[in-house]
Amino acid sequence: NNETRSMKKLIFTMILLTILAFIADIGMKKEDERAMPVKFQEAMNYITFNTYVDKDFGYTFTYPPFFKESNEPWYGIGHVKFSYHENETNMNLECQVLPKSAFPCKDSHFIISEPLQDFNGYISLSHGVLLENRWYVLSFCYPKEYHKAASRIIWRVKSWNPKPFAVQNTHFSKN
Repeated sequence: NNETRSMKKLIFTMILLTILAFIADIGMKKEDERAMPVKFQEAMNYITFNTYVDKDFGYTFTYPPFFKESNEPWYGIGHVKFSYHENETNMNLECQVLPKSAFPCKDSHFIISEPLQDFNGYISLSHGVLLENRWYVLSFCYPKEYHKAASRIIWRVKSWNPKPFAVQNTHFSKN
């Protein structure tokens, strides 16, 4: 009888400890409450960028591996877009090849950063390079509050060279 009481106390104590451990475990697990731009920036610090090579014009650019390629039939040759649509955040990295007449620019390149008219709180950053009588234009559209978080992408757009491995037309003459 005494042994049965000791056994009941032991079982009761074990059940109570299990319940307390379960409650403590639930209480310790907290969701990451940091702002989304902070989480995005942390993820950006550890990624390795992928490289896109255009099969028609040979231009290249790098993009985050979690951006997904969009191929729409109306894009045409030389046009590609990579997008990120997660956690109520939308970003697009897009490249196009356009005729020289598309931009009345006197220089051989331009960088334009401006708020998007139709999407409040979004920035459009475009870098155009004139090569072979065509404009190669890389654009990045992102939420303004992600400016610091997306700084690695922004830097890549601003410093972009569409054909980093292009062979220059060099003519050698024989003597």
